[in-house]
Amino acid sequence: MLAKNAQPKLAPEARVRKTTDMTYQDFLSKTLAQKGSIAAPSNPRSSYRLQEDLELLLELSAHGSVTFKSFEEIENRKKIPRTIESMRSRYSDYLSKVGEAEMKKIISWVEKEGVEGFLTFEDKELRISLTDPKEEKKDKKGDDKKRQRAASLEASEKKLDKKNVAPKKNIPTKCKDLNDVLKLYSKMVNIPIKTLLERLDQLSGDFNQLDAYIESKDNKLLWSQEEDDILRNGGVEV
Repeated sequence: MLAKNAQPKLAPEARVRKTTDMTYQDFLSKTLAQKGSIAAPSNPRSSYRLQEDLELLLELSAHGSVTFKSFEEIENRKKIPRTIESMRSRYSDYLSKVGEAEMKKIISWVEKEGVEGFLTFEDKELRISLTDPKEEKKDKKGDDKKRQRAASLEASEKKLDKKNVAPKKNIPTKCKDLNDVLKLYSKMVNIPIKTLLERLDQLSGDFNQLDAYIESKDNKLLWSQEEDDILRNGGVEV
């Protein structure tokens, strides 16, 4: 069942096709006429959807020149649920770069996928995808952090393998090295060493399990006090 404000996605054969005698303005006008009104985004700072971009391009095409008054008039028409400042920034940062080549890419996308999607520029090249670019950046940032942490831990392990320094102040070398690793790990995950040691104790001293717990925050990985007491007493009574 469709949501109250949802619009059914048009079948490919029902979409407008650009003919040789059709201007870009005609194509956008006929395409957007098939769609309903644009629903306001849940977050005013959310990414512009392709339908909003096309509507803004169409509205601006009716103006001889793009001025502040142009955006005032567009806002008053209430077709695009964005502020004047937001639309001006969107035009300045992205839509002002749309030329002949970019319009051909947009038309090709719309003929295949409709007006769903997100428009952006990467290395001065127009790109349209069904995935929100902000979400893509979040996922990429998370993956980069995971790789960075894994690389740092691997480097620390190699350093421990190669290191063979005489102990100082009666502190065993391996304990000092372990302390260095914990300090580094604490900074990487932004968790105090004391807390890390407590969690490590609840994970039977398994560093791999500690890393898995930090990543997932799954308390099921931790030994409970009750389970510890059972082990100390020799296991479950049969």
